[in-house]
Amino acid sequence: MTPPMQPFHALSVALEPGITLVEASAGTGKTFAITRLLLRLLLERKVEQLGEILVVTFTEKATQELIGRIRAVLRDADRVWSDTPPARDAGNDDLFALRDLHGAAGGPIVRAALAALDDLGVSTIHGFCHRVLSESALESRVPFGGTFLED
Repeated sequence: MTPPMQPFHALSVALEPGITLVEASAGTGKTFAITRLLLRLLLERKVEQLGEILVVTFTEKATQELIGRIRAVLRDADRVWSDTPPARDAGNDDLFALRDLHGAAGGPIVRAALAALDDLGVSTIHGFCHRVLSESALESRVPFGGTFLED
């Protein structure tokens, strides 16, 4: 028997070491959840380098959307942690809640993440597999310079 599904709250779910899989239907808030989980990893788990985080999705369009939304959330968080934050409203209340929880120490973490955004690994499943096989050709016994077929 499959256990009943539990509600998922990106701001309060436990951040266990290892892999976190967010699987849900379209329009359920996956992108929102991923952006908040990434911010929490930086603030709570003290992930020092964005390159230590890997986000894998299905399509190139979703990859580009995730990158854009992560950038927007980090910019919003930077404004929330600034000396002149915007007014607190329903659109940024969760970011203010994180600021209230982590205090002023979160500001430099958010700014560093925003500056290092290009280090974040966001890719499609096939793009990630291609990169791993290319970078580990010897270990995976894949011929160097092989052709990658997406179909």
